[in-house]
Amino acid sequence: MAFPIDPESRDDIAQFLIQDPFNLRKQILPVLTVDKESGFLTGLGTSFRADPFGTFVTAEHVLKDHFETPELRDNAVATVLFGMGLVFGTVGLDSKYFAPVREAMMWRSAAAEQSPLFGRPQPPRILADVMRFHVDDRAVPGPQGALPLPIRLSGPRPQVGDRVMAIGYPELTCVQNEAPDRAMRFTERMYGAVGTISNLLPEGRGSSYPWPLIEVQAHWRSGMSGGPFLTSRER
Repeated sequence: MAFPIDPESRDDIAQFLIQDPFNLRKQILPVLTVDKESGFLTGLGTSFRADPFGTFVTAEHVLKDHFETPELRDNAVATVLFGMGLVFGTVGLDSKYFAPVREAMMWRSAAAEQSPLFGRPQPPRILADVMRFHVDDRAVPGPQGALPLPIRLSGPRPQVGDRVMAIGYPELTCVQNEAPDRAMRFTERMYGAVGTISNLLPEGRGSSYPWPLIEVQAHWRSGMSGGPFLTSRER
């Protein structure tokens, strides 16, 4: 498909701000955790809508530590943050816009493996750095059942030299102010970044990354992990 949004002539294609509160912001959402005690927000990455019924897709490594570390899972809730639409200035962030992650599914080997160094059981090996999860968005204010981005399962495949775009949230920051107000301020910005495919690795890279990989010459920051990867190649 064609890029869903194009950088303006003055934008740096390596990373440009996307201000689109009514379309992409309902299809591509930030992933974060909310501390159960303090309410502090920690940005983890990006997800995108896979169907109109609350199913999203992200990279497994975005939520891996949260689900595999009991103290993290016990002390915080993994969630996605729905958009509030068009706002100006600093506004209050209603808890209704947060939808907790439910029914997460990932692709792993069938059995745990032994650590080659210590002989201790390790979690089953990752077979694909992909996670599917569901959220209940019925309590989120406003119409949230947006159509998903189209996922093409057939047709031309990406080729070396193709221009590609990633969309995500490299800036998810939460700051706790000092006394007297002790207010918390959260900043969220959606960015796009355009790059060029430099290599295709259909067999992956060794036992640590056995899934198909695409290498891209680009400057994509870590918070964009899990977001959609789009080519400009038509069907």
